[in-house]
Amino acid sequence: MLPFPNVLAGVLIGAFNSPWSAVLGASLGWGIIWCLYVWIRNIHVSRIAFLREQGRYLLFGSPTVTFWAIEWVVGFSTALPVGTAIYLARLVF
Repeated sequence: MLPFPNVLAGVLIGAFNSPWSAVLGASLGWGIIWCLYVWIRNIHVSRIAFLREQGRYLLFGSPTVTFWAIEWVVGFSTALPVGTAIYLARLVF
């Protein structure tokens, strides 16, 4: 399931950035903003505890680093395709 704010950010990124490199850069930045959103809402506490209980340490043997890397990838990999689609749709129409 993709969080709706990431899709909305992708639409806005694609609508308001002109060269595709700006879409890419804004999507990279959105991954960081998404992590801040998750941190402010305290969503991370239960998910990191779940990773710790499961023993799933994908990066550097740390459930915390693993969690933040996954969240960044979710924000980035959702915003980039949506932003690219909107950007290309603006070019075509």
